[in-house]
This record gives sequence, C-alpha cells and structure tokens, in this order.
Amino acid sequence: MSQSEYLDWLFSFCTGWLGWSPSETYAATFAEIDLARRGRMEFLGTIFGKPKDKDRPARMRRAKPGDMTALLKRMAK
Repeated sequence: MSQSEYLDWLFSFCTGWLGWSPSETYAATFAEIDLARRGRMEFLGTIFGKPKDKDRPARMRRAKPGDMTALLKRMAK
C-alpha cells in the first residue's frame, strides 16, 4: 500500500468507522487515531464477539505494539 493509499484509507476509517469530522481527523495524531481504532475494535468485539487470531486472515490479525510505528517509518522513506 502506498503512502497516498494509506492516508486515504486512514481518512475514510476516521470519518466512516469512527464518525469523526474531516477537521477532527486532520487534527488527530497517528497515536490518537491508533488508540481510537483499538477502542472501536474493542467496542465492536464486546458487542459481536471476538474471533481468535488463528481464525483471522493474516492481514487482519492483531498488530503488535510498535507495528504502526514501523509502518510509518517505512512509509516515510
């Protein structure tokens, strides 16, 4: 995924899944977005149940702490 595609996905996630306005999305840091994403996933998991990691496709498995940082560093190159 290119940096441009990632930023498009991030914007659509924040405005769609999280319900943030565009101005809230632009003002948020990556750390705030990541925490909000984790909170939303936890919320949905509480309501609908959580699949075990082994049952998820590899691309949807839980990210390990620091994965977001590593991704952003790779994208910055």
